[in-house]
Amino acid sequence: MTTADGQVGLVFVHGFMSSPRIWSAAAELIRQDPELDFATPLLFRYSSPRFRIHPLRTVPTFEVIADKLAGFIEVDAAAFRKLVLVTHSQGGLVVQRYLHRTLSDAEGLKLSRISGIVMFACPSAGSQLALSLRRSGLFGWNPQEPQLRPLNAAVTEALRTVVNRVVHASEAGPASWPIPIIAYAGEEDGVVPPASAHTVFPDRRVVSGDHRTLIRPKSEEDDRYRQLRASLLAARDRHGTTPLDAAPADASALVTPLRRVQREPHAPAARHRSLSAWDRYVLIEPEELIHVDKVIDDVTAAIEDPRATAASAVAVWGEGGLGKTAITHAAVQRVAKGDSFTHIVWASARNARFSAANATEASVNSMYWHDLLRIIAQQVDCELSPAQALWEGELRNHIEHQLDDARVLVVVDNLEYVDAADEVIEQLRSLGFRRPHRIVATTRLKSSGNEMGVRNMPIHPLGERETYNLVRLTAHDSSSDLAEARDEELESVYGITEGNPFLIKLITRRYAVSGLPLPRIIEELRQVTGELGAAVKAWLFEQSLEELARRSSRKEARRLLFSFCANGRGGAMTYEELFEESVHSDDVNRFNTLMTSACRLGLVRASGRDRRYSVHSLLYEHTCPRVGYGKSI
Repeated sequence: MTTADGQVGLVFVHGFMSSPRIWSAAAELIRQDPELDFATPLLFRYSSPRFRIHPLRTVPTFEVIADKLAGFIEVDAAAFRKLVLVTHSQGGLVVQRYLHRTLSDAEGLKLSRISGIVMFACPSAGSQLALSLRRSGLFGWNPQEPQLRPLNAAVTEALRTVVNRVVHASEAGPASWPIPIIAYAGEEDGVVPPASAHTVFPDRRVVSGDHRTLIRPKSEEDDRYRQLRASLLAARDRHGTTPLDAAPADASALVTPLRRVQREPHAPAARHRSLSAWDRYVLIEPEELIHVDKVIDDVTAAIEDPRATAASAVAVWGEGGLGKTAITHAAVQRVAKGDSFTHIVWASARNARFSAANATEASVNSMYWHDLLRIIAQQVDCELSPAQALWEGELRNHIEHQLDDARVLVVVDNLEYVDAADEVIEQLRSLGFRRPHRIVATTRLKSSGNEMGVRNMPIHPLGERETYNLVRLTAHDSSSDLAEARDEELESVYGITEGNPFLIKLITRRYAVSGLPLPRIIEELRQVTGELGAAVKAWLFEQSLEELARRSSRKEARRLLFSFCANGRGGAMTYEELFEESVHSDDVNRFNTLMTSACRLGLVRASGRDRRYSVHSLLYEHTCPRVGYGKSI
């Protein structure tokens, strides 16, 4: 282990198909620089081979590399009171995954020694190299390559954590830890353009060089080295972050169990720290919202419900990509300024598995039911034992005895891939989150509604004019010439997105990053066999399509969707027309069940009192065969 009295450890993390040798020039200049005599380079190595040769060896995933980096920081860099992480290309994604995993495990205190992160050419929004590798088919065996593609879900999730719980963190604690991050782009980098290297990081800069040379300074006067030196000097002089409650010299002393709040049985509940701390649990990029003020007003009113006339739970629902999280976040920000609630809890859950007694639906992705319980318990000061089987009872007891005079708002976000928000709402109610508490869920699946005591708040797509305004706003943030585009130049964007904000931003940012013409990007979206089209289909429609097939059958789901091909893109059909096209029997009840599921999942839209049905234009493109474009779903 290196001994380091007063030294700052510089942990260098290399990129894809690279090695620590790429840092040789920078490390040598640092060792020779008298201004940086406090800095000690530490070269972190992980496997990222160009070729797979040994049949008994595998290439590590980002999760494995992130865990290895955690061990390197805790053991190899243990002697350093301050650390600066310096990354190149994929190495930045590895560090983001390390931060995400650490904070998701409520171990933010382990980040206390990191005083800065410097990322060079980190492909946070994807890499042009990844698209070339994907098309070549030469690296399909490498699990690291998919992480470099645009729209990778795991990369996006880690980025959201870093932006919200690190870059914009207001407090230091188990789930958030503020660390300054500088994002550098190469002036001539054609692999990771500035728009991808900078993304949403506020401290963004540009240095000379292409993707490989931007981290290879030739002298102390080289701008690439001067920028790095300035970042290291700033990190040395930066004071450490103080945790929420105390900052003893021994970092291990910070890890103290949460204590239950003891108060008189009928004492009035005071304003709790969660009224300001909840925001750091939100997995969303900070951005300006337009044309949704009325919707935010409605959601805010439904949550506050001053007359106590509405249901005790609210389901904010709609198709994927409509901004349910952003709208709910804005509404809760308004609620937090008032006195409707004494506590606000925010938890993000994907494929939540419910309690052991109800674990028949075992689809699990990244968030388990017990993870959800842990996040909620942490925010309401409930101490949980090591035995997960006891957590539900412990939280129920805490709500009954410690929160008996409280009013808790519990928001469960990203219930995208579970059967329904109803199951989560009922489980939380069984723990004691009933009136005067309030539950809010964001979901793609419409709740069963009044019979479940749930108020549905639908989120709708933007209109045509609103779509054009969002394109221009997004383009302005990316310094794209679409910021000055006329309405008629953007008609094709509305035609393919139908006002879906996710698709609007995707097209606009793809235009800024790729350099491709707008018609070509839109054509990429249409092609389900292509890289971008397949990623969008998986993100927006795949889970809902699978759920529809599970609730009926794959054959019936296909027949229903193929029925819309007869009328052409944008066409609407009557109930009778759909019944005739999609059902080969007289089973009206089964067809009604199929239609209800399709509408609740947002795959089929019902409009007008005479009930005409349609599907999204992009779902039509991905479903219906087109001449010359391969097969559909």
